[in-house]
Amino acid sequence: MKGILEFDLSDRDDRMEFARCNASLEMAMALWQIEQLTRKLDDMLVHGEEQKVSPRATIEIFKSKIFDELSKLDLDNLIE
Repeated sequence: MKGILEFDLSDRDDRMEFARCNASLEMAMALWQIEQLTRKLDDMLVHGEEQKVSPRATIEIFKSKIFDELSKLDLDNLIE
């Protein structure tokens, strides 16, 4: 079984779809990393490890790591 995607690269919308398809692995990996980070944070909260770091600092660390993952994607060229 084969699947063939075809894009008219002279069409702006098709170019956007082409870029999104080409970035799909990177997007999936970023989502997986964010999921893993969320699980780790949840484990920290459940096991009381959050006491080592303030809740605000924990949130800032979490945001920073999410932004790090998202910065690996060229989101401006994938969403317009």
